[in-house]
Amino acid sequence: MKKTLVLALIALSLLAPLFANGSKEEAASGDVVYTVAASCDYPPLEYIDDNGNIVGYEIEMLDEISKITGVKFNIVNVAFDGIIAGIQGGQYDIGASGFTVTEDRKLVVDFTEPNGAFTLSIVTQKGTEGLVDEKSLIGKKVGVQIGTTCQFACEDAGITVSTYDDAPSAMLDLANGNIDAVVIDNVVANDFVFTNESYSKILKVSGSFSNQDTMAMVVSKKKPEALKALNEGLKVLKENGKLEELKKKYNFFF
Repeated sequence: MKKTLVLALIALSLLAPLFANGSKEEAASGDVVYTVAASCDYPPLEYIDDNGNIVGYEIEMLDEISKITGVKFNIVNVAFDGIIAGIQGGQYDIGASGFTVTEDRKLVVDFTEPNGAFTLSIVTQKGTEGLVDEKSLIGKKVGVQIGTTCQFACEDAGITVSTYDDAPSAMLDLANGNIDAVVIDNVVANDFVFTNESYSKILKVSGSFSNQDTMAMVVSKKKPEALKALNEGLKVLKENGKLEELKKKYNFFF
């Protein structure tokens, strides 16, 4: 999973949905197609590979669900903090970007059955010591992606944060020494620190928060048929072991 930061950042500006209104469409073949919004700067969940393709754990999971159910998914690259608002506004049907299941989000969108779990990791430069938990970050310069539970967890813990539109920008600022730490989902932290050649010699996972979160896709409350198809597909993937295969492929370990 070798990726370039430039590709990831360029990809944020690309929004080329096949169906502009985002609602369920009937393709020329008669297939049911749902528009899925994904913030493709969050490896290994969603990202742009070196060939410019949208790939990742949740993307391949959707491909497998499509094979099972016959439902098609059109993936569009969207800034994370605009996904739920876009679903509410009818631009998108589904959101797949490592969404943590929260009670607040349940008020405005439906969640599929869980497809993963994670904690929040603290990433620092390799020479930094002592930043190991929530308390140790108080008074430090901490970066988070805007609109994520990483931001909310930090603020709840009394940590002052700098917000970024995407995870690569936060990591770049950390690598350049402009902030002390980045708080990010552990599966994404592991990808940046252990598999990204740009950062593996500079950054480390120095600690974690005392949380355990459940991850799922979000679905418009107006699209119960989409929720049903996703859950049916997920059930099969869990039963046949394919979901675990994908987790291993993308180093999605808790």
